[in-house]
This record gives sequence, structure tokens and C-alpha cells, in this order.
Amino acid sequence: MWQHPPSATVSTIAARGGLNDTGKFYLYASQAKIDGRASFQRDCPIATGEKTVVLGCYSNRQIFLFDVTDSRLDGVEEVTAAHEMLHAVYERLDSGEKNRVNKLLEAEFAQTADERLKNLIDEYKKFEPDEINNELHSILATEVKLLSPELEKYYSQYFSDRQKTITLWNSYQHVFTDLKNKQDALVAELSTMADQIDARQAEYERTIKQLNSDITTFNAAAQAGSLSSYQFSSQRSALETRQATLEQVRVSINQSIDDYNKKKTDLDALNLEAQNLNKSIDSSVKEVPAL
Repeated sequence: MWQHPPSATVSTIAARGGLNDTGKFYLYASQAKIDGRASFQRDCPIATGEKTVVLGCYSNRQIFLFDVTDSRLDGVEEVTAAHEMLHAVYERLDSGEKNRVNKLLEAEFAQTADERLKNLIDEYKKFEPDEINNELHSILATEVKLLSPELEKYYSQYFSDRQKTITLWNSYQHVFTDLKNKQDALVAELSTMADQIDARQAEYERTIKQLNSDITTFNAAAQAGSLSSYQFSSQRSALETRQATLEQVRVSINQSIDDYNKKKTDLDALNLEAQNLNKSIDSSVKEVPAL
């Protein structure tokens, strides 16, 4: 650690993430480094088929952090730094302490109702089945607000305030959750609108078909001279009223279609926002080659 003092950025990350002196020691001793995309891909090669987002890694007793520049994701580097620091800690636990901590981690995970956490561990089971407890050791500390008193006491060895990390994690996770909720709400609204428009169009087509048939019958009767003056006038007036009503329906349906298209444009914009947001944390995306 003394041979490789941390950069100012890494020092700030450690302070914002709520690490105490011991946690900072493990982070700094691991020569924590902020990597751009190309450097990160070299320092943290991603396993084929990996589906979890990779924002950092602990490799050869060094910590590498992906440089996330999207301001909406403030805090992601701090949380990742704490996560990777705990890998450095876990590696250095003696066998007795590791067994004790593993039991605490397994008991905590066994009682969780968090489906996101369960799915995340399922992904680790596919690619790193021998590292589940190691991953839980980092994930529980940086992503779960309330832990057992025994685990809280254990993690207090490395955090002056673990809730700082949790607050940062919740903050940037909320960005994704809020965007997803907006997308889901718009998709549901568009689905309902589409069903309503389809039903109204079908009813409009049925009604206009009936009106055309009635107009044909009326015209034939009028040409045959089989209608009295009163009948001609009243039937013509009724048909004109139906025409006017159907025209209002047609205009209303077209307005609904316009509203649908506007909301579809809003959804497209949200989808693009989500795509860009996900791209900002996708360390596997290749950079555009320089000229």
C-alpha cells in the first residue's frame, strides 16, 4: 500500500463508500484502479455467456473498477469498490473465520425473499459455482440494508458506515427501477389502447357497412317512387344523422390513434434511454477504433 498510494479519485471513492481505515487499507493495498473500457476489458476479461453486469473485478490481488461516466449512476464506482474490497478481505480470511462467516452468509441468504438477489446468485452458480459464498460476502454487505446482528458486527471491521454504501446502491438502482416502471406502465397503457382502438374500429366498420346497406335500400326505394314525401324526408334525415354520428366516431378513433402513436414515441424514447443507460455500464462493448 505504501509503495502504491491511491489516486485522489480512489481516496474519494473510499470515503464516500463508508469504508473505515481497515476497509481503505484493503482497497489501497489492492492497488485499486479506475479503468476505461479498453483497459477494463484487458484487466477484467468477461467469461463467455456471462449475463451479470461486470463493473469491477479482483484479479491477482488487484482491484479494477470500470469508469462509469453517466452522471445518473453516481455511486456505482463506490459500491463496486466496496464489493471488490470485500473479495480481497475474503481471500485473506483464515479457514476458521471463513467457515464461521460462510455459515452467517448462508443463513442470511436462506431467509431472503429478494427475487433479484436469488436470480443474481443463480447466475453466479452457472459461471462461478465455487465462489458463491465469496460473492455473497460482497453482495450482502453492499446491497442489503438490514443484516443479522452477527453480520453487521463482522462488516463493521471494514465499514465506518455501511449504510453509505447501501444508500448509493439504492440511488443508482432507483434510476433503473424508475425507468423500468415507466416502460412497463407505457407498455400496459399502449396494450389497452390498442385493444380499445381495435374494438372501436371493428364496431365502426360493422356500423358503416350497415349504413351503406341502408343507404342502398333507401336509394332504390326512392328511385322506384315507393316512398311518400314524408317517408323520403324522414328516412333521409335519419340516414344523415347516422352519417354525422359515424363521422364523429371516425374522427375520435383517429384522435385515439394519434394519441397511441405519441405514446409509442414516448416509449421509443424510454427504450433508447434504457439502451444508453445499460450501455454506460456494459464493460463488454467494444470501443469505436480511433483513426
